[in-house]
Amino acid sequence: MPLILILAACPRTEPVSPTLVAEHSTNATSQATGALRSGAWVDDRLPWSVRVPSGWEAIPGVEGRPPRVTLVHAETRARIEVSVRESGELGPPPRRGCTWKFQSTAGYRAVAGVNPLTAATCTPEDAADARVLGYFVTAADLAWDLEVVIPPGGLLEAKRQSDLVLATFRIRPGPRPE
Repeated sequence: MPLILILAACPRTEPVSPTLVAEHSTNATSQATGALRSGAWVDDRLPWSVRVPSGWEAIPGVEGRPPRVTLVHAETRARIEVSVRESGELGPPPRRGCTWKFQSTAGYRAVAGVNPLTAATCTPEDAADARVLGYFVTAADLAWDLEVVIPPGGLLEAKRQSDLVLATFRIRPGPRPE
């Protein structure tokens, strides 16, 4: 029987939606940075959390390497990368392939309850590459980088969806675990 007829007889299945927390490979020395708890990503070592709404996938980072978590929106493919620096300057880190062309520190509403914060935009050198919107804040002796990576062609919807997530970012009070 020709292969085309065999393939045509195979039943069609609906695409599988992404898992809420993706599996990642680890070796004996690597450790995930946190976990999904009651619909929020909670960092195991540092005092912060963020809600992970329906339609978003949480991909854990590995301890000792940024980002601590990456959230991916299934529809727009926008990513939110959350990194934390325990030392160093606040502000946008260098990114290959784009230039930080706007940067301002003020009271922005994008990240609720965290003010002032620095907002910045990294414009891609190639128009076919992603644009990055960055939000940078210091608290509890830490510097957080919340970077939204937006694929070309979907800026408005990706920004709208990302803003809904960023509004739930919370820094927990109190001493941080060692």
